[in-house]
Amino acid sequence: MQFEFELGLQVTSYGFGFGFGFGFGFGFGFGFGLGLGLGLGLGLGLGLGLGLGLGLGLGLGLGLGLGLGLGLGLGLGLGLGLGLGLGLGLGLGLGLGLGLGLGLGLGLGLGLGLGLGLGLGLGLGLGLGLGLGLGLILSLSRI
Repeated sequence: MQFEFELGLQVTSYGFGFGFGFGFGFGFGFGFGLGLGLGLGLGLGLGLGLGLGLGLGLGLGLGLGLGLGLGLGLGLGLGLGLGLGLGLGLGLGLGLGLGLGLGLGLGLGLGLGLGLGLGLGLGLGLGLGLGLGLGLILSLSRI
């Protein structure tokens, strides 16, 4: 189920190319993504695990990715996932949602508010978590 409106070339369900998505449900895009969540942020490979205060959860990043969130932020590739719910962005798309923000490729999942969902990003990503920040595989500590 989706409650988002798209700006650009991104489709509400599965989008390719450039797109801006503001939604409370699910959004899909391909490219680079950002994952910011209140739950868990994952960073694998060359990832950063930054904890903010007494943060709740785990920050993981796959590859060189950023996972910012209080919930669950996954960064696969170069992506950022910001969302309260579930927002999916694959390719060059923006997904702003209250649910889960997923960024595969060049996608943006932007969450409004205290985003409690899950942000996913594939590739080069950063994992910033309020709780635990993990860097697996080619982590900066191993470089």
